[in-house]
Amino acid sequence: CILAPVAAFYVLLQSSSLLIRPCSVSLPEDAPVGTLVFRVPSPATSCCVSFSLLGPEGADHFHLMAQTGELVLTAPLDRETKANYSLRVMAFDRE
Repeated sequence: CILAPVAAFYVLLQSSSLLIRPCSVSLPEDAPVGTLVFRVPSPATSCCVSFSLLGPEGADHFHLMAQTGELVLTAPLDRETKANYSLRVMAFDRE
């Protein structure tokens, strides 16, 4: 997780699979676009896992790399507009 100053955003990552535990991540409001926010761990039970975000929340500010599980910031954050995002991640076998 990334340590943040007082003006922080909180991203709650939840999973539709019991294999990935919920996680809360904070990042500074001035985090640059392209910042790696979090890497979703692959379940130990599979070598070929793909990831996707479920639902529309956060889709305008975050991108989840399907093959790596890396969550990347894709737009500037504005705490006054929205201070928290709750993202749901789905992990599934590619095979």
